[in-house]
Order: sequence, then structure tokens, then C-alpha cells
Amino acid sequence: MKTTKIFLTILIVLLAMSSCETYYKVVTTIDKESHTQREVYALADSVFLKGDQSATPFLFNVNNGWTLTYLDSTVSNKFMGHEMKFNIMASKEAICLADYSENGGITGINRSFFSPVESLTKQFRWFYTYYSFKAVYKKLEAEIPVSIDNYLTKEEQRLWTQGDIEALKGYNGSEITSILSDIETKFIDWFHRNCFEVSLTLINEKSNENDFSDVDKDQLFNDIRKRENGDDIEPGNVCIALDQYYKTTRYSELYKAKKEEFDADFETETSLVNAINIVLCYELNVPYTILNANTNNVSRTNIKWKIDGLRLLTNDYTATATYRASNIWAFIVTGGVILFTIVGFIAFFRNRKS
Repeated sequence: MKTTKIFLTILIVLLAMSSCETYYKVVTTIDKESHTQREVYALADSVFLKGDQSATPFLFNVNNGWTLTYLDSTVSNKFMGHEMKFNIMASKEAICLADYSENGGITGINRSFFSPVESLTKQFRWFYTYYSFKAVYKKLEAEIPVSIDNYLTKEEQRLWTQGDIEALKGYNGSEITSILSDIETKFIDWFHRNCFEVSLTLINEKSNENDFSDVDKDQLFNDIRKRENGDDIEPGNVCIALDQYYKTTRYSELYKAKKEEFDADFETETSLVNAINIVLCYELNVPYTILNANTNNVSRTNIKWKIDGLRLLTNDYTATATYRASNIWAFIVTGGVILFTIVGFIAFFRNRKS
């Protein structure tokens, strides 16, 4: 019975989180001169499409040199289990990759997604010129009441958020399933505990209480989690729990009187949750053959990475790739030198014989 409850809790939370996901597609094209063009696809609502710029679906200022293109119809893009739909595209050209981050005008938590630290280095190796692409997406910067370090080790965090499987070497499938299930349970506990702490802080502020120092927070939190609606750790439910704890009705009455204010403040204070639900399909097009990349989504000149809030929750995420161009002139020069050398040797030995 307990196992069933845990499973249902996990399922409900994951479904709730996935249903709120916001999708973007970012396509960067690099030409032979290393000049770039970037396209960002998004799904705009009817309000924005009718001209209300305040309803922009983009998480950056499109007035900063970006060109908007309204697509004739909604296009669908399937990638790593996600079906993304887009109806608008913002595009911008730049001399180099660094221009997008240095002159992007992107602030706050959105910088983690749309202002990575990007670079393209070039190395000449006679027959080939090698190009190394690197994009570092910075960890989400947000203040949260309870650190995830209290629930997961650094090793578990890397495994859960970025798929670092080093910790799973030597385990069989059954053991891996058990390890991941344990991590998932602790991750969800951390998620709920932060919602609880945020709710309690808001109630404290709006009730003009000094603090809740006399409250056994662990007991209150556990009592809420045991209820039928134990996944609801928002202010309204926490007010009900406080009423029962203090044997009063004033907290529920407070929430009823300031519901809109509570809900708006709660959404603001839990902005990290919204950031976790942002999903990017980052696509890179290059002019020459790709040699390697730290993703399996690779074709001859095209690479795709999945960048989302979960991957950026506890650590930076780095996308890397290497491609090379053949220096035709080097082959010609080398062939000419070899041919000239052979002809010289032949002439030399013929002269000696004569």
C-alpha cells in the first residue's frame, strides 16, 4: 500500500510538471567564415499574434536586433520524447558566437537558457583545419529556502539532472532501478519541502506574525504530506494545516481574504519551478563534417542537444562538438612536393648513369 502511494505521488508530480513545460527550438548556423545566424522558435498565443508585445513568448528582448517571422501555420518538432509546436520565429545574424551572449540584453534566470557562454576555436593541422564548438549553459541562479544538498549528494545530483552514469557502473538493471527510485523520491521530497517553506514564509509575512518558531515544521510538513491532497503544498493548504495545529480558523480566513495576493506571490517565489519546465532543442548546423559531440543526436553536419531546467538545476551544462575542413590546397601542395621529389630522384639517377 505504501509503495502504491509513493508511486502515485511521483506520477502526479511528474505529470503536473510535464504538463507545464514550455518549449523552444534554437537553431544556430555557422558558415565557412565562422559567421553565424540564430533562429529561436516559440509558440505565441493569440494576444501576442494580434500585436500585444507584453504577451511575448520569448524570454529575451526581441527588440534588440531580432527579426520576427510569423509562420504561416503551427509547425511541430519531435525531439527526445517531446512534441514541440511553434508558430513564430526570431532570427538574428552575428559576426561570431560571442555576440549573442555579450550583446543579448538577457537578464535574470533566463540567461541560463538564452545566453550561454559560446566559443568556436580554430586549429590548423596542414591537411585539415579543426573547429571546436563549446557552449556552457550556466546553472540556474535562484534563491531557495532548502538546498538540494540536504537531500541528494553531488553524485546523485549529477546522475539525476544530467545523466552522469559513472555512479552506476557495476550495478545491474534491478539495482539501478532501485537507486533511481530512491533518488526520485528524495528529489520530490525536496521539491515539496521548498513549496512548504515558501508558503509558510508568505503566511508569516501577511499575518504579521513574528515567526513560527513554536511550530514543529517537520511535523506540520509531514501532516500535510499524509493527507489525501498531500501534493498541494501551496499557501491555502498550509493555512488549513496551521488552523488545525493552533486550533483556530484565522489562517484560512487570511488566505480567503488575500487569495489573489497569496497566489501571485507564491508563483513569483517559486519561479525556479517554472524554469525547470523550460525545454530547449538546441540545434547546430556547421559547414563541414562533424567528428564528435557529447550527444548522440548527430548527423553529418547537424547536431542537437536537449537543454532544460532540470539539467541546469545543480550544475552548468556544457555542449561540445568538433568538426573539420579539408585543406585542398595542402593536399595539392603536398602532392606536388612528392611528385617534384620523385621526378628529381629519377632525373638524378639518370644523370648518374649517363
